[in-house]
Order: sequence, then structure tokens, then C-alpha cells
Amino acid sequence: MGLIAASVVNDSAAFESFVIPKAYLDEALWSLLALIALMTGLMAGKRPRLPTLPWLFAMFAYSIFMASGSGLTVPTLAISLFLLVKPMLVAVSTEWLPPGRNRAEQAERAVYAALVALCVGMFVTVFALDIVMPENPIPGTILAARLGFVPARGLFPHPFYVGIIGLFLSVYFLSRHQLLRQRQDLVLAVMAVILVILSSRIRMMMFVPVAVFFLVMTITYLEGRWKRASGYLVFGGMLVAVLLVATLGFFSREVSLYTDPAEAVRTKMFFVALQINWDSFGFGLGPGNFGSVGSTREYSSAYYLYDLASMWGAFGENVNHLTDQWWSWYLGEVGIYGTLIFVGFILFYMWRMLRMVVPLYARYPSLSALALCTSCMCLYGLLVGAVETFFHGAPAGYLVFIGGSLCMMAYRSLPAMEADETAARITGQPSPAHG
Repeated sequence: MGLIAASVVNDSAAFESFVIPKAYLDEALWSLLALIALMTGLMAGKRPRLPTLPWLFAMFAYSIFMASGSGLTVPTLAISLFLLVKPMLVAVSTEWLPPGRNRAEQAERAVYAALVALCVGMFVTVFALDIVMPENPIPGTILAARLGFVPARGLFPHPFYVGIIGLFLSVYFLSRHQLLRQRQDLVLAVMAVILVILSSRIRMMMFVPVAVFFLVMTITYLEGRWKRASGYLVFGGMLVAVLLVATLGFFSREVSLYTDPAEAVRTKMFFVALQINWDSFGFGLGPGNFGSVGSTREYSSAYYLYDLASMWGAFGENVNHLTDQWWSWYLGEVGIYGTLIFVGFILFYMWRMLRMVVPLYARYPSLSALALCTSCMCLYGLLVGAVETFFHGAPAGYLVFIGGSLCMMAYRSLPAMEADETAARITGQPSPAHG
């Protein structure tokens, strides 16, 4: 949570005197943590268990290859290279938590208590500041009314934070309810869904039923009920079709902002990224040249070449729409080959989380639900990559990878616990606590 807060501190003038630019303070912290994780394992005489490290090396090596001959300044190139590998670096930084029975049990209790407190706290503050009060007094972005009300911000500077944290909480409590069938989890899930609705984030609202379908299908698959799974698959397909029709009907204005290339920078950027791959035989333009922060620090000539520079949100002081999605960014800079490395990393991470759901369930049901939630949120990150940089910053990416690291720590604790209990049955002595 401190690292998530550090990303907010980036905007503080107190860090203007640092050698590291204040906008990249959290990136510097993650680099330091990754180095500490590696050095801790080496100093302990052990081989660090970092399964995502090969993905990090592969992406970094490919990005370095693509950066050869770049005309960018060293700071811009360094920032561009770092941001391309940042999700993998965050994963490496957090996944080498030493296993232990005490640590796993503490994480089991702390995760549930913290997420319950976060859900209830956000619900109360959003209700008080955005529903009861005529206007939210917290400084921040005030968006135009959607669905008949102004999007809720609570204590955050933008409704996006309420929506994405609410989505994470709703998926977590739905996962826990599917596993444990406890009524309080369903109540908390409903509260979290209300937060998503009050934020008026359309893509997040649409993902809630998709998440329910994903969770039901996954648990059905894990339980081996194939016939019922096929029925859920048909129902899920119909549900997605209905959602698409409803979205086109009720939110036609918002949808046009993404579907009309003449109006939407994001949409045109995606098609331009595909054109770049065609022109470059799938290699892209190289780091810092399209869709990244580096491409706006030193404004890329590609935006003039592909007629993006004249569009609203793509030039001058307002260039946010050039840098708020990762599909166009990766396709444009590292091409289809680098994008496949990144997507492969996310799918690998999802697969690892799903593998842990059943083993963790008996001893750590809250962490089992967190593993299921993490895999589902990775799916969300893949689906919304054309309009969000989900994996690359706070709070979404950090919640996913920090949550995944806790699940991995508990999963690695299971063999040691089973060995202790076997010894206890043989000797008649209580099993020792690992910590």
C-alpha cells in the first residue's frame, strides 16, 4: 500500500529537487525493490525463485535491440525502455517473498481484513462526499454527468480510481463467495459493484457480468463438471451479445468516442499501430516513438507521418490520449513480436494464479480467492488494453502483482507445512511454525 501511495506522492513539489524526476519516483522504487529481491536471494546462497525473470530478460533484450540506432536523448530512451518492462519488473520485485507458515497465515487474515475495510471505507466516503453532499469538496477532476449523475470520486482525484478499485473488490468478493458461499461476501460484492456504477466507468460496468461468467466457468472447470461448463459457455456468449447491444443503444455517444476514428485518438492510434507493423514487417518503430511517455517528451515524427498530430488529445499540452493505452503503444514501438512477449507474460501469470486456486483453497481460502481474482483482473487488463495502461501503474497493476506475490508465497509454504504435519503425526509432537 505504501508503494501505491508513492505513486500519488509523485505529484508533490517536495520531490522536485530529486535527481530522479518526480513523475518516475515509483519506477525508481520498483527498480530498487527488484535489485533487493535478487541480491537477497544471492546473499542467502539460494537461487531466487523468480519465474517471471525470463520474461523480463526477453522483453528487455528485445527492446534494447529495437532501440539500437535511436535518435532519442538518453533520459527519454531510458524512460521508454523502463516503462516497456515495468509490469515484469513489478512482478519480479514482489514475487520472491520467503515462504513460511506464519507469514501465510498472517497474509490470509490481513488480506481479507484489509479488503473488507477498503470496501466499507470507500462505500461510506463515496456515499458521504458524492451522494449526501451537493458537491464533492475534495480537489480533483469533475466529469460531466453520466446516467443522470456526476461520476463519483470519493477521496480520489478522479472517478477512475473509484471504478478500478471497486472492480477489483467486486471480483475478489465474488470469487470468495463462489468458493465459500458466505453471505457477507455477496453483500460486500454488491457494495463494490455499486461503487463501479457510481464511478460511471462504462467498460468496468460491462466487465462485472463478464467477471461473473469467468469465475463460474473457472470454478466449474476446476471441479471437472464439463457438461455444466458447456451450458455456462452458451449462456455467457448470449450475455456478452446482450451487453454489446445494450452498450450501443444506451451509450451511443460514449461508444462513438472509441469507434469513430475521426473523433477518437485511441481508435485511430490502434489502426495506425497495425499499419506500422505492416510497414515495418512486424518490428515497430522502436522504444520512445509511438504511444509512450517518451514519444511525447520528444514529440515523435510518427504522429505527423500518420496524421495524428492534428487530433484533439494528441498535440500540444493535451497529449493524454496518446499515452493511455498499451495495445497501440506496444504494437507501435516493439511490433507484434514484442507485443506477443508481453501478452505471453500476462497469460503465464494468469495460468500460475489459476494453478494455485485449488491447492490454496483448503488452508487459505482468502488467498485462493485472491488468486482467482488476480487471474480475472489480468483478463480485464488484456481486454481494455486499447483504452487503459492497466498493468503499468497504480492502483490496478500494483494490486494485481502484489496480490499475486502473496498467493505465491502461501503456495510455496504448502510443502513445508505438509512435511511438518507428517513429522508431527509420526513423532506425536506439535508441528513447528515456519516463519
